[in-house]
Amino acid sequence: MKILIPSEPEKNSFFQEIILHSKSEFFYGDLNTNTDGFQFVLIQWIEQLFQWKEPTEEQLIELENKITEWKSKKMKILHILHNEKRHYGMTNLFKKLYNLIFESTDVFVHFGDFSLMKYQKIFNNSKHVLINHPLYLNTFLDKRKDKDKAREELNISKETTVVIIPGTIRNLKERKIVLKYFSSLNIKD
Repeated sequence: MKILIPSEPEKNSFFQEIILHSKSEFFYGDLNTNTDGFQFVLIQWIEQLFQWKEPTEEQLIELENKITEWKSKKMKILHILHNEKRHYGMTNLFKKLYNLIFESTDVFVHFGDFSLMKYQKIFNNSKHVLINHPLYLNTFLDKRKDKDKAREELNISKETTVVIIPGTIRNLKERKIVLKYFSSLNIKD
C-alpha cells in the first residue's frame, strides 16, 4: 500500500516507530503532491497541513477541493487522532479545518478506548481502529547505553531514581498532575 503523508516528517520519532512495524510504504509530501498510485492519505496532526499556521478561508476551500479530488480517485483518508482540538487558539478557522478533516476521514486511528468509543458514535460511517502507542524502542536504543554517562555528566548518583516526563508540560493543570503523581511515588532519594 502506498500512503501519502501531506506534511514534513515529524521531529518526534513516534511515527518512525510505527513505520518499522508496517508493510505499507509511506511518502512525505504536501497538499499538491501527485497522488497517482496512492491508496491512502494519512493526516496525523491536522494543523500540520498548513505548517501549524491558521488557514485562510481560501486555503480551506482549496483543501476541500483537494479532498474531493482524493475521494474521486478512490483514495481513503486516514487520521491518527492525536487531539480533538488545538490546545491553544482554537479559532473559527481552525474549527472549520478540524471539522473538514473529521467529516472527511474514512479511517480513524485511535491510541485508546476512550476516543475509540466516543468517535465511533459520532462518526459511525467511518472505520475506527485501535493501535498501541509505540514504545520508542528503536529511537532510544543507542541512548540506553549512555545512561551511566548521562548520570555522570549530570552528577546523578547511580542509587538515585530518575523519573522522566516526556513531552511538554503545557499548563498549570498538567504541572499539578505531574507533581501529584511524583509525590505519590514511594521511592527514596
